[in-house]
Amino acid sequence: MQIKRLLVAALVAAPLVGGLTAGPAAAATSGWNPPQRFELGYSVAGRVGAANLNGNIFTVWRNTADDGMTTNGLYGSPQAFPGRTSGNPAATVMGGRIYVGWKGVDGDTRMFMASSGNGFDWSTPTPMPGGGTGDGPALTVWNGRIYQAWKGVPGDTRIFVASTADGVHWSTSSIVPGGTSDSPALTVFDNRLRLAWKGQPGDNRLFYSSSADGENWTTFSPPIAGFTSGSPTLATYDNGLYLGWKGVPGDDHLYYTISPDGEYWPTGTDAGVGGSAYGPTFVQRPDGTYLYLLWHTDDGTNQIRYSWRHTV
Repeated sequence: MQIKRLLVAALVAAPLVGGLTAGPAAAATSGWNPPQRFELGYSVAGRVGAANLNGNIFTVWRNTADDGMTTNGLYGSPQAFPGRTSGNPAATVMGGRIYVGWKGVDGDTRMFMASSGNGFDWSTPTPMPGGGTGDGPALTVWNGRIYQAWKGVPGDTRIFVASTADGVHWSTSSIVPGGTSDSPALTVFDNRLRLAWKGQPGDNRLFYSSSADGENWTTFSPPIAGFTSGSPTLATYDNGLYLGWKGVPGDDHLYYTISPDGEYWPTGTDAGVGGSAYGPTFVQRPDGTYLYLLWHTDDGTNQIRYSWRHTV
C-alpha cells in the first residue's frame, strides 16, 4: 500500500522563539547559539524547507504520516499545505510571495510549485513541464526570477537548473557538470548563482559550481573539505558564503564553512549544536542580522531544532 505524505507549512515570527532543549551548548569558537526546539516542528520527515517573508520565518516539511501535525500552539496551529511528497520541499520568497517547490509522492517524479502572499492561502499547485526528480528541489531568487536546481529521476544522477518568473512558465533546463545522489543546494553570492552538492551514490564528498547566467556552469570544483551523507545548504550572510552539512553515516554532527569569495573554502568546523538525521537548512532575516540553522533531530523524536548567529 502506497503511503502518501502531507506537506505542512507554518509561518512564525522571527527571531524564532522556543523552549531551550537539552543538548550541548554551542562551541564558543563556532559562533552558534545553543540549540532550541522549534515548537511547531513535530512529526517531521526529512529535511526542512525555509524562507523569510516580511521578517517572518516560513517553514515547510514533509509529514511522517497522513494525519498532519500536532502543535502546542505557541505560534498558532500549523496549516495543511496543498501538496504531497516523498521528498524534501524547498521554499523561497519573491515579490512578497512565498514559493514552495516539491516532488510528487512515491512513484510520481514530477515537480510542483505553489505560492502564497500570507503563508495560508495558496495558489493551485502547478507541475513543472518536463522536469522530474528522485528527491526534492532547491530554490533561490536572482534578477527577478526563481531558480530551481534538482537531481534527475531515480537512476539519473545529473543536476539540472531552470528558472521561472511566475512559478508556472519555465525556461529550458541546463545541466551542471557533476552528479549527485541527493538534493543540491542553491543560492546567490557576488552576483553569481552558487550550487553545492553531495557526490554520486557511494561518494560522500562535497562539490561546488557557479554560474553568471544560470545556463553555463563552471566545471565542478575539487572536493570541499568536508563529507556528508545528505543534502548540503548554502546561504549568503555577513559578507561570506556559508555552506552547511551533516556528517557521513554514523556521524550526525552538523558542520559549516565560510567562503570569503565563493571560491576558497576553509576546512569545515563542527557547529557544536547537536546532530541531525538529514541535511540542515539555512535561512536568514531580510535585514541580514540573523542567520538560522534548522535541522531534523537525530534522536527519533522527528522534531525540528534550530540555532542562530547574528551580526553586531
